[in-house]
Parts: sequence; structure tokens; C-alpha cells
Amino acid sequence: MKTSKRLLAVLLAAVLTAACFVGCHKKDAVAATYTANGKTYSMPAGEYAMAVILADNEGRGKVNEELTDAEKNAGNIDYRKKTIDGKKFEDWVNARAEEIVYQYFYYAAEFDKNKLELSESDTESMNSYLNYQWSLSGYQYVCEPNGVSFDSFKAFETVYSYQRNALFTYLYGDNGPLEIPQDDRTACLVEKFALADVIEVDPSTLAEEGENSDELSDEEKDALEETLKERAKTLLEGYADRLNKGEAFSAIYYEHTKTEPEKEETTDGETSQPQDSLAKLYGAEGTSVENDLFETVLECEAGVATVKETESGSFLLILRLDVTADPYYPETYNDELLYLLKNDEFDKTVETDVTKLEVNLNRYECDYIKPIKIDYTEYNTYMASLQSQYGG
Repeated sequence: MKTSKRLLAVLLAAVLTAACFVGCHKKDAVAATYTANGKTYSMPAGEYAMAVILADNEGRGKVNEELTDAEKNAGNIDYRKKTIDGKKFEDWVNARAEEIVYQYFYYAAEFDKNKLELSESDTESMNSYLNYQWSLSGYQYVCEPNGVSFDSFKAFETVYSYQRNALFTYLYGDNGPLEIPQDDRTACLVEKFALADVIEVDPSTLAEEGENSDELSDEEKDALEETLKERAKTLLEGYADRLNKGEAFSAIYYEHTKTEPEKEETTDGETSQPQDSLAKLYGAEGTSVENDLFETVLECEAGVATVKETESGSFLLILRLDVTADPYYPETYNDELLYLLKNDEFDKTVETDVTKLEVNLNRYECDYIKPIKIDYTEYNTYMASLQSQYGG
């Protein structure tokens, strides 16, 4: 399962800024409660601070989308002076934080109502991923200075991301009350993903000894470039002809790369690994395997080897495969197919249903944790150190 990628994306995209925050506030004080299923759900102040941080960064993301080039170049954006959807920035953030609180309680209550549980493997995956996000992705440096401990971060994400996703999968997955028919999932797989065996050749790598020289004239360089392109195209067209006559792609691939296949242990009926280990999955925009070559691969006739030139000047040998033929892909990407098909519908349902919840907000605690108090100093320092270390 995925953690709250929305939070990570806006955190990493936030314009560097700093403010003041009073760190001595008790993060275990209760900020909000909600009663359902015969029990009372509580949100401690530390988790409410997470909601504010998330809302603040969503707001910054919206503001950043509207900035002029001059404002972007100037930097040091004063978000408090900005407006979002006609509201003052801070008012929008406070309202959005409350929406997140309502969503949080909705997910928690519906998760319990439907008697759902996170599996042991899901819990292990969640713990590993959240530890990684906290330590290496910058969460620690924006959370701790703002009253959010790792335990609060984990508790918030458990409900807001993992229980939410489990609820979604239960509703729309196999045997769920809103189960998406398998035919619809298959159609989505075919529309949004393309599977292919591919060999890419950069023409410049085919230059023979002595052909490349700084002493060549511009005309000679242009002529050589065309020669190398033709050489790459001819090479791949030869491979394509062999494939279309029935030769195995693997034989041609290992011949081309001058490598040996790795020994693989397989068990009949297993779907933990793809049947073709050399095949690559290309995804449309918005998928987890989004790739600029998706349309190029998709337009190739399945089962027919085709040679294409890319915009960068390289050449591709593409043998598009039937993405539905290998059960690995429908099974491995099942949750993503559900998401692509019904996530918007689910979000709209939640948006409507949360308005019916009777949530008790502790105004003292909620008003204490204000957007203008969020301190990004340590986060900015951490991100600057990463930029200095890795560039970008």
C-alpha cells in the first residue's frame, strides 16, 4: 500500500520558508473526538498538527501553481498575504485541516464498522515505509519542530493512508459491496499500461574506431550522424526480421548485450514474478510506471516487432506483448487499477459523507496550532543539504 503521497509531494515542493512555533505544547492533549460504532475516537494534538501541516502544504502547492515567473524567481513568498479560492491563506488552511480531521474519523470509523484489519504483511510494509519516510525523506524535520513525534506521525498515517486504502480496496475489490467487474479492470489495464520487450540503441555507440574525430568538419559530422542512424536502424530492423520469423527475443537480447541469462527458479502457478523477466511495463500519465514512451509502445501492433526512432535520436526495437496474458500484471497492479477506476468516486463519496459527521473540536487546541506557527527551518536546512550533496 502507498502512504500519503499527496503529503510527500507537496512537502518536497514547498517553497523554503520559516516561521515561529511554540514547541512546548502538549502533543497528547485531545484536539478532536468523534463517537461511532459504540466507541469514541480521539485525535491528539500531535495528530491534529499533522493535519495542519498537510493542509498548509496543500495550500502552498495551490499558491505556487498561481505564482508569476517574477514571484518564483524572487523567492521568499509570504503565503500569509495570498488567497486561495477567495479565502485568506490561513483561513483556507484552517478549513482544510478541519476537513482532514473529518476524513480521518470517517476512515477510522468505516474501517471498524466493516470489521477490517491490516494484514501482517501490510503492517510490516507500513512500518518499514514510514520509518524510511521519517528518517530519509524529510518528514522528521518538518514534524518534530512542530510538535509531531514519530508516534503521532505513524498513528496519523495508519488511519489517513493505510486504513483509508484498506477501506477503499474492501469496497471496490473482490467480493466487496461495490466490486469492480474484472472486465472493467482488464480494460483499464489495456488502456493505461503497455508491456513490451525493448532494445534501445544510441547511434553514437555504433561508431567504429577512427570515425569520430574532433577534426571532422561540420558537414562530415552531419554525414557521420546520418550514417550512424542508418546503422542503428539497419541493426534493429535485422533483429525485428528475426523476431517476426519466430526467433526468441531473449536470444537476440543476450546476443545484442553480450550477456548471459540469469538462472531463475520458477514454480508452476506462481505470479510473484513476471513470466518474461526482460519485458518492461510502460504506463500512461498518472500511473505508477508513467513513461514518456507509453504512447510510442502502445501504437505498435502486438506481436509484431517494430523499429521506432525517438525524439532524442535513439532507436527502439519494440515487441509489444499482451499485458493481460501474464497473470502477474493483473494481480500485481490490481489495487492500482481499482484506484484509477474509482478513486475519484470514492473521494466524492467521502466528501459528501463527512458533512454528516458530528465531530467535537477542542477549539483551544485547534486554534493553538496555527499555520503561521509552522516552522520549516530544520526541513529547509535538511533539503538544502540534500541539494548540495546530490545537486538539483
